Formats: sequence, structure tokens, C-alpha cells
Amino acid sequence: MVEHLTAVQPGPGNPPSQRFLGQLRRETRRRILGLGRLRTYGPGDPIARQGEVGDIVYLLLRGHAKISAATEEGRSVLLAIRGSGDLLGVLELLRPHTWQHNVVSVDAVQAVAIGAERLRRFVERDSETALAVSGYLARLLRESEQRFIEAATHSARQRLSRVLSDLADQYGRVEGGRVRIDVDLTQGELASLIAASEPTVHRELGFLRRRGIVEPGYRRIVVLDLPALRRVAVPGTPAVAPVQPAVTTRRAASRAVPAGSATVPAEAATIAPSTRNRR
Repeated sequence: MVEHLTAVQPGPGNPPSQRFLGQLRRETRRRILGLGRLRTYGPGDPIARQGEVGDIVYLLLRGHAKISAATEEGRSVLLAIRGSGDLLGVLELLRPHTWQHNVVSVDAVQAVAIGAERLRRFVERDSETALAVSGYLARLLRESEQRFIEAATHSARQRLSRVLSDLADQYGRVEGGRVRIDVDLTQGELASLIAASEPTVHRELGFLRRRGIVEPGYRRIVVLDLPALRRVAVPGTPAVAPVQPAVTTRRAASRAVPAGSATVPAEAATIAPSTRNRR
């Protein structure tokens, strides 16, 4: 059983209320996590598959997951990134459903798997949790609406800068004054997130690199100047002056969590901070 929980710790641009578990009181989180079992996933492990019966929902405690969809042509389109405190399968929670997306772990992930019907009955009895589900759905709808608006009104450079600054806010790790986006992303996946082609992403990353704003690497991006990146994302801002990039520090490798399933222990139920970045 879950005995001890810590609050979801806020990061810049990502207050606790924007994550499902962050909207709940400590005691309510304890009760909800006690409904399920802890599951661990290694990098690249599937958590849910598109087309499967959605009878289980997942509450992320640690790590990151990619949400993608397969097109009729067989392409995989990245739709979103989720992190600690997020609820995976909110549509499956509302009504019996098949998974509309593929969910794959990015790194070592710990999640609590709960039967959708069991959590649904809990939500029906608990008004606090019902409001949290409604608030979480509203957040997802706002994010989707914002992406549609930006696709129609913003340039690819602005959309890319907005996505990178959001990822830095939510999943960034500060290293010597710079922010390393702690999610493994390809340029093709970035292209999916901003509704652009991969060559366009390559070109715009080059623009940001030449101005000392970002430092692209293999499946990794380091933000050298986060305020400048945010300014590029805002329409109508003046040109950004070049800055001198700092020396990259090497991050210690984290240990992988072995795959498996177990009852949620007290120490495993601690919600990991979604970011170590601070304003």
C-alpha cells in the first residue's frame, strides 16, 4: 500500500495544477495509487498499443512517455510527450474504448496501472477526483487548440521555438546555466510536433544554433539561451542577437529500472519532479 507521497514539484511554465496528480490532495493521491499496481518499463518499451482494448489507465510516477499514432500509410506521428504526474488513458477512463495511440517509454518509467472501470467507479464517488479529470481534459483540449492556432498563424521557426521552450520548461535539466531537454527526440519527431517537414526542422535548428540559442545533438537538444528562445517563439519580436555558447557539462548516466510489475511500495510511489529547472 502507498503510505507516503510527495507533492508534484512545479517547474517553470508547469505548475502542479497542470498535471493530473498535482491537482489532488496527498490523501486522495494515496487512495488512487492504492487502486493499482506498480509497473516499470525500460527505454523503448511499449506501455499501450494503438487498437488494443483500453481497460487499463496509467499514472506516471517517474520518467517520460511518447504518445504517437500510426497513419494509414504506416507512418508514426508523434503527438505529445508525457511525464511524471500525467494520466495516460483519460479517454479510456470516460468510457470503454480502444487505445487511439501508441504509448512508448522514453527512459526508465514507473507507472501505476489501474483498471479503467475501477478508477471510473472511484471518480463517480469522489468529487475532487472528478474535477481533476475535468481539469486535466481541459488542459489537453487547450494544448490541442493552441497547436491548431499556431499551425495557421505562426512560422515553422516560431512553432519550433515554442515547442523547444515548452519542453525545456517541463522536462529540462539545468547544467551549468544551460538547459538540457531530457527527452530523446529525433528531428522527424520534432517535425511531427510542429506540423512541418524534417528538412524544415533541420534548417530552423541550424538558424537557432548559429545564433547561440540551442545546441542540437544526436537525439538531444541543449538550450543555451532560454529567454532568447522564448522571444523567437513570440510573433513580431525583433531579431535575436547572437550569444556565445557555454561549455557542455556531461550528465551522469542514470540507472535503468528493470521491467516488471509489483504492488506499489511506499518509496516507489514518490512522484518524481518533472523538471529540475527553476526560474
